[in-house]
Amino acid sequence: MGIKWLNNSFIASGDTLVLSELMVLQSAAGHYIGHLCKTIKCNCKDEHLGCIEPYDRLSGYMSYEQATKQLQTIRN
Repeated sequence: MGIKWLNNSFIASGDTLVLSELMVLQSAAGHYIGHLCKTIKCNCKDEHLGCIEPYDRLSGYMSYEQATKQLQTIRN
């Protein structure tokens, strides 16, 4: 499944970003629910264009199964 990007963008620190839909993400601490962001316009060097990275964490850390179940609850 590919990343689904939201239709709106915003400016943060001079860069134009777009967020993904809520999704299950993973870090060294475990799985969590959050957004990814992608830089679509950058005021600095073009090396950051298209950069995708975690944007926020909207839950605690948990197992993949727990995070998937919680995300389904949020979506319904």
